Amino acid sequence: MNRSAALLASIVVAICGLGPGSSPSRARLSTENGSALGERDEIKQSYELAPGARVSVTSISGPVEIETSLGSMAEVHVIRTARSQQDLQYRRIIIEHSGNSLTVRGEQERGAGRGVQVNHHVMLKLPLNVNLSVNSISGRAIIGDIGGQAHISSISGPVTIGDVSGEAIVSSVSGRLSLGRAGGQVQVKSISGSVDIGQSVGHFEASSISGSVRATIGQIGSSGITIDSISGGVTLRLAEAVNAEIHAMHYSGEVYLNLPNVVIQGKMTSSEVRGLIGSGGPTISISNISGNIMLQRAE
Repeated sequence: MNRSAALLASIVVAICGLGPGSSPSRARLSTENGSALGERDEIKQSYELAPGARVSVTSISGPVEIETSLGSMAEVHVIRTARSQQDLQYRRIIIEHSGNSLTVRGEQERGAGRGVQVNHHVMLKLPLNVNLSVNSISGRAIIGDIGGQAHISSISGPVTIGDVSGEAIVSSVSGRLSLGRAGGQVQVKSISGSVDIGQSVGHFEASSISGSVRATIGQIGSSGITIDSISGGVTLRLAEAVNAEIHAMHYSGEVYLNLPNVVIQGKMTSSEVRGLIGSGGPTISISNISGNIMLQRAE
């Protein structure tokens, strides 16, 4: 098989199996006091990906860590642990690859016996220019810069994401969310923790957040900003060039418009505020907030 054909082939690898470039190993794990923790399986694989390739990580019982760098090679490192070698026959990790895609997923099995517990730890080094999807992760997710889009959902742990060149859509996170700069729209929903956005330059939407929301707004897209149902305060840091309308209502705290170019429209009440920022523009809608609302100039 020539090299180009090999890149287009779909490769399916179970973590306990052998494959080209794999380095499986088994070792006893132990606690600090020397008692046995269980068994360990490990695999390392390298793949070449085309620019803009789709990368999917799904159904992982443990943490996921993703680094990115320039180049075209993807490195996959997975560790599984269990109480016994028999348990390691279940809940394997499947890797599927072609030149335009890479999938790392946990195998869904109905036949696993009672009491079987297999933990995963997935570590990836990816080319920067990929489109990433991560979902159904029972653990934290740490993700570096992404040159395409990032879609993250159903994470049972905190999520940290670097800069994303395209859109960033994050939902159903049991923990804090931190996102760097995003070049496309930003949507965050159903986050059980605080939300920090380094910079948004398009449409920004945050809803059903059990914690505070803090974001820097470099630009506002034509569809504006929508922030709703926040169990905490909201702080927006606006770039000097931002022009918008502000409409805030149904909040339990105070509203602070610490901007030099704000004009209040109508009467400012304890439950509603309307105003213009600069010459006006897309609407910043903030509603149902259990805390203070603050708009200030970005540093």
